[in-house]
Amino acid sequence: MNLAPDPLREELASLAAGAGAGSVLFSRGMLGAWGVELAREAAAEAGVSVALWGGAQRTSRVAAAFHVGEPPSPGGFPLVCLKAVFVNPYVEDRLRVILRALRDAGVEDDAVGDLFEANGDWSIFLRIPGDDLQFVPLDSREVRFEPHTRPWPEPALRQSRVVNSTVSSLRVDSLLSAAFKPSRSQMSKLAEAALVFINGRRISKKNVFLKEGDRAVARGYGALNVLAVSGETRKGRKRVSIEVFLER
Repeated sequence: MNLAPDPLREELASLAAGAGAGSVLFSRGMLGAWGVELAREAAAEAGVSVALWGGAQRTSRVAAAFHVGEPPSPGGFPLVCLKAVFVNPYVEDRLRVILRALRDAGVEDDAVGDLFEANGDWSIFLRIPGDDLQFVPLDSREVRFEPHTRPWPEPALRQSRVVNSTVSSLRVDSLLSAAFKPSRSQMSKLAEAALVFINGRRISKKNVFLKEGDRAVARGYGALNVLAVSGETRKGRKRVSIEVFLER
């Protein structure tokens, strides 16, 4: 499948090679499943250790710390947990409002960790630029962000449901549309905006096809696992079973 150019392997290999006694080198951004696999591979090749932490126990995106000897404590990772306070308390599409505000503030997509709702608040784990654990609060016209005090909230376990459907093809935008119900064109635009991940790797094109066992994540919507592809209808549509996880 056609994946966006990914310099992540080289970045992680360079960090692992540079780690030494008494020094800890952190990944520039947060890593999904594919990045975690690459981080472990880089650490093994360089003969160092890698610690992974996303701000809480149940996070799907984590920062990597390459080290020799003792690993950094969770509090030593350059992460912050923010609470989103909405100017309009009745605003809809809150996840997309949060992502838009972060982008407008110059926060790179890769720096954003898990977004989730806990105790009635929307919270975000964020990789802080640099490693000095300093953070300047962000503001926008729609939402302002306030640092959480420790202990940070814990994301809830995700609830899933199985969807049996028929799709015109196994292209990612078609399956995402079947899972989350927006139009296929909306999902195409999401993929072209590089907000879709396949098996942990970011894509930037809509013409990516999935197969049984693949996982897709659409930022602001959720994730899906392709459980089964079981033949075609008389009109040539694919019968699929997908497990759907809504965004926390």
